[in-house]
Amino acid sequence: MYWIVTIAILVAGFGGLVAQVMLLRELLVVFFGNELSVGVILANWLVAEAVGSGLFGRLIDRTRRKIETFVALQLLFSISLPAAVYVVRIVRGLLTETHGEGFGLVEIFYSSLAILAVPALTHGALFACGCKLLAVLAGRRAERERRSAPCVKAGDVAAASSLGSAVGRAYVVETAGTLVGGLVFTYVLVTSFHSFQIAFAVTVANMAVCACMCVAAHREGASARSSAAQPGAVSPGFRLAHGGLLAAALGVASLVGAVFAVFALRGSWADALHAESSARQFPGQKVVHYENSIYGNIVVAEREGQHTLYSNGIPVATVPLPDVEAVENIAHIPLLFHRNPQRVLVIGGGFGGVLAEILKHPVERVDYAELDPQVLRAFSLFRSKLSDAELKDPRVSRLYVDGRLAVARAREAYDVLIIGHVPSVDLQVNRLFTAEFFALARSALSSDGLLALRVPGTADYIEAERAKLNAVILRTLRQSFGAVRVLPGDASVMYISSKTGKAEDGSGKGRGESGGARMSLEDTDPAELMRRADERGVAMETINRISLEYGSFQRMRRERYAELVEQVDLAANLDQKPTAVFYGAAYWTAMYTPSLRSVFARLEGLTVAHGIATLAGVVLLCILARLVMRRRFGPLAVSCAIGSTGFAGMMFSLVLIFAFQAFFGYVFHEIGLLIAVFMLGTAAGGFAMSRHLDAGARTREAVGGVTGRRPGVSDRARFLLLEFAILAFAALMPVVFASIGHSHASDSALAWLKALFYLLCLVSGVLIGAQFPFACKLMLAHGRSGTGMGSADDPRVGSTAGWLYAADLAGGWAAGMIGGVFLLPLIGVAGACAVTALAKLVTALMVGMGRFESA
Repeated sequence: MYWIVTIAILVAGFGGLVAQVMLLRELLVVFFGNELSVGVILANWLVAEAVGSGLFGRLIDRTRRKIETFVALQLLFSISLPAAVYVVRIVRGLLTETHGEGFGLVEIFYSSLAILAVPALTHGALFACGCKLLAVLAGRRAERERRSAPCVKAGDVAAASSLGSAVGRAYVVETAGTLVGGLVFTYVLVTSFHSFQIAFAVTVANMAVCACMCVAAHREGASARSSAAQPGAVSPGFRLAHGGLLAAALGVASLVGAVFAVFALRGSWADALHAESSARQFPGQKVVHYENSIYGNIVVAEREGQHTLYSNGIPVATVPLPDVEAVENIAHIPLLFHRNPQRVLVIGGGFGGVLAEILKHPVERVDYAELDPQVLRAFSLFRSKLSDAELKDPRVSRLYVDGRLAVARAREAYDVLIIGHVPSVDLQVNRLFTAEFFALARSALSSDGLLALRVPGTADYIEAERAKLNAVILRTLRQSFGAVRVLPGDASVMYISSKTGKAEDGSGKGRGESGGARMSLEDTDPAELMRRADERGVAMETINRISLEYGSFQRMRRERYAELVEQVDLAANLDQKPTAVFYGAAYWTAMYTPSLRSVFARLEGLTVAHGIATLAGVVLLCILARLVMRRRFGPLAVSCAIGSTGFAGMMFSLVLIFAFQAFFGYVFHEIGLLIAVFMLGTAAGGFAMSRHLDAGARTREAVGGVTGRRPGVSDRARFLLLEFAILAFAALMPVVFASIGHSHASDSALAWLKALFYLLCLVSGVLIGAQFPFACKLMLAHGRSGTGMGSADDPRVGSTAGWLYAADLAGGWAAGMIGGVFLLPLIGVAGACAVTALAKLVTALMVGMGRFESA
C-alpha cells in the first residue's frame, strides 16, 4: 500500500507540472503572451491549488474513504485536463468576435481563473490527500511502537516527528514528480506531440494509478471488516478505505477512462479535437501548419493566398505580400544613413520582407539572429519569391542564437545593427534595450557603425505611459552612443545611433579610414538619403523625398515628440533593474485596462525604503497579535514563515533567471536546467529533513522515555536556524553578482560562472525544501495533552499539510505577481533580495516570539 500511494503522489506531481506548463503555453497564444499575463496565469494556478489544498486537507481528515477520495480527485483532474485545453482554444471566440483584439488584466484574470480552476484545485487537493495517506501509513508503525513505549508523552512527540517526516516525504515525492514532469515536458513531449496527445497521455497514467488504488481500497475495506471484531484491532482512524461499491465503481470508471484515453491516442480522436479547436482559435483563416517548439507555439494560417506566421499568437510575418511600409522603413532608413554598409546584423523580425529589402543594397553579408530555428523552418515550408530571396541568398547567414549572444560573439565589426523587436514587457526582448546591451552593441560596430531600433509611439499623440517607456530607452541609448537621431513615424518611432555622431560621407576613404567629408546624423536630410538610394539602385515603393520631408524628418513633428518624451527624466534601463519592463507593463495596462492606470502610477515611486517601512509596520502588528493570541500565535508564526519561504523560493528563481540572462543571454535549455536544479535541491532538502526527523524521533523517544525531556525549544531553534540561513542567502546573492562583474574573458571562466549559478540554484532549493517537513512537525507537536495530537489519527494531519502547502503556494503567488512585474523592474535585483531578506527577518521574529508546546 505504501508504494502504491507513493507512486500515486509521484504521478500527481508529474501530471500537475505538465498540466500547468501546457495550459500556460496555450493561454499565451490566446493572450499574446507577455510577462504580465504570465504572472497572472501562474498566480491563478497557485491560488486554485492553495484553495484545493486547504479545503480538502480538512475533508480528508474527516472522511473514512480516504483512498476513494484520492481516486475521485485524480479522476476529476484527468478528465478536466483535456477539457481545459479545448476551452482554452475556443475562449477567444467566446470573449470577442474580433480576431487579433488584445485583452486587459481583468479579462485575463477571470478567464484564466475559470479555465484553470478545476485542474489546479484538484491537483492541490491531491497533495493534501496524499499527505494524509502517507501519514496514516506511518502512523500504523508509530502505533505499534507506542504500545511498547514506557512514556506516553515521549511516544506522542516521536509520533509527531514521524508524521512530520511522512508529510515531508509526500512533499519530496510530489516535488520529484514535478521535476521529472518539467524535464520530460520540456525536452520530449512539447517538441513531439500536440497538447491533446499530451493531455490524454497524462490521463492514461493517472487512471492506471487510480485502478491500482481501487484494488487496494477493496482489499483495505475487506481487511478492516474482517479484523474489526478482533481484540487489539487497529483504531478506526487508521482505516484508509471503506471498500465496497464505491471503490468498485471508481475502479471501473478508471479502467474505462484509461481505455478511452488509449484509443484517443492511437486513433484519430485526439488529432480531430486538435484540428477542430485550432480552426476555432484562428477564425476566418485556414490553419495549414501547427507545431510547438521549446520556445513557444508556431502557427501558419492561410487566407486568400496570404500566409501569416504566428508565434505565440502574435503575427510576425506575412507572405507573399508583407506590410511594405513597415519593412521598408526598418530596412532602408538605417542603411541609407550609412554611406557604405557592407556588414549588417539583424536581430529578430527579419524574415518576411526586411531581409529582402536589405539585400537590395550592395551589402557583403547579412547575419540574421533568430533564436528558434523552427520558426524559419515553418516559414520556409510555404515558398514564395520573397522567402526564396531571403533564405536562399548566399549573403544571408542564419544564426540560431540569442541576439545578445550574437553581438557578444561577433568576430568582425558590423556597419549597421538593426533590432527587429520592439520594447515590451517581455524580459527576453528587454535584454536588447539595456545599457549593458548597448555597450556590447557599440563595441560590435565599426568606427562609423549605426544602431537602429524602434519604439512604440507616434509624434501626433503619445500617452504618458508610452512616453515614459520611450524616454527610458532614449536615455539608456544616449549613455552609450555619441548621437541619437529620433525619427517619429506614423506607427512607431525609430532611433538611429552612432558612436561619434558622424557618418562617413562623400567618395573619400573606405570604412575605418581617414579622409573624406563627414556628415552628422542630425544634418543628414531626405535629399541625401534619396541620392544614396539612387546611387545603389534601390527601388522603394513607400519611401521618397516627399514622404520623408513631411513624415519622420518634419521639424515640427520631431519637436513635438521631443516635448512629449525628452522632458521625462527617468532612470536608465539595466539588466538587473529593467525599468523598461515596468513602463511597458504600465503602457499595456493603460491600453487594455485603463482602470488600473492609477495602480502603476502609485507604484512608480516604489523604493526599498517603502518596503522597510511596510515591514516595520508588520512587525508592530505581529507584536500586537502575540499579545492578543498568546498560545495560538505559534502556529500562525510557522504558517507565515512557510509563506515567506514560498515567497523567497519564487524570488530566488526569478533573481537567478534575471541574472543568468544578464550574464549569458537567453539559452532556453540552460534556464530549464537552472529550474530543474532548483527543484532537485528542494527535493533533496525535504528528503534530508524527513530523514533527520525520523532519526530524531527514535532518539528523542528513547531519551524521553527515561528523562521525560521536552524538545520543543530545540525544534524551534533549528527552525529559526533555517529561517536565518534563507535570510543570509538572500543578502549574499547581490554581493555575489556584484563581485562577478560582466567579464566574458574565456570559455573556462564562463564554465566556472555557469557552475556557480547551478550551485546557487541547488543551495537555494535545499534551503527552501528543508523547511516544509520541519514546519509540519512543529504544527503537529503543538497541542494539549490528551487531544491525540501527533498520533496517526490526529484530526489535523491532512489539514495541517494542506494549510502549510497553501501558505507556501500563497507566498509563491505573491512573489510571482509582484516580483517580476514590480519589485525587480523598479528596485532591481539587490532591492528585491533585500525585501526577501526583510520578509524572512519578520517571520523569524514571529517564530521567536511564538510559544510551542509538545503534547
